[in-house]
Amino acid sequence: MFVIDRCLPTSSLPQDFDDLRRDAVSERYRFVERLHKDWGSGAMRFDGRGEVLLMAAVAGTCAGLGGLTADPCVPAALRLRRFYVRPQFRGLGLGRELAIRLLGHARNHAPCVTVNAGTAEAGAFWERMGLLPAAQSGITHRLDF
Repeated sequence: MFVIDRCLPTSSLPQDFDDLRRDAVSERYRFVERLHKDWGSGAMRFDGRGEVLLMAAVAGTCAGLGGLTADPCVPAALRLRRFYVRPQFRGLGLGRELAIRLLGHARNHAPCVTVNAGTAEAGAFWERMGLLPAAQSGITHRLDF
């Protein structure tokens, strides 16, 4: 059983966010470190129109997160960002539920959502979630609502 909740722009990142960061670094995912830096500086707080950062927790432990921000390449679109599930929590459906929540949120705020999947595995995940491959600079997948 897991819980998905919103990380409010005025609050801090989850208390055990450093554990999530260590897992991401060990897998060579730099975007979680970028989230930490951008959140700390205030550069990205997921507080713009339609933006949101969600955290998934299992037994009170930060198991994954993902967010939406304004897309810098596609006017009026939202971009899926900083999506990560810790290895020990994969296979539970947590990533799928987190993605469903983010896509549902995006549907209410934008005409489409985009992502720049960093790996083939991530691209395949987003395709299973309904996004289609896109041939735009900086975007690998897109879903029009």
